[in-house]
Amino acid sequence: MSLAITLGIASALFYGTTDFVSHFANKTSGVLRTMLYSQLFLACILSGWLFFTTRIPITSPATWSVLIASDFTILLFVFIAHWLSAIFRLFLPWLLVMVRSQP
Repeated sequence: MSLAITLGIASALFYGTTDFVSHFANKTSGVLRTMLYSQLFLACILSGWLFFTTRIPITSPATWSVLIASDFTILLFVFIAHWLSAIFRLFLPWLLVMVRSQP
């Protein structure tokens, strides 16, 4: 079996597992908080693994750098979305009262 088929099967298996586990986390913590913590956990694991290994497998260090940067970018956008939703939850009722009170 080729490496591409093996990695494809492993990717599908891990995606299904994380989708199943995150379903329960989303019900208790919310989607944005679950995404924030999962991306933070993944970024720490990937960065730590790359920091402590001496040989980066299969691909160039530039490709791994792009992968880490993209994960931190996703983490940043999820963090911003989380805080924006908190701000909107605080100010949206006030804004609705102001709009409704207008003649």
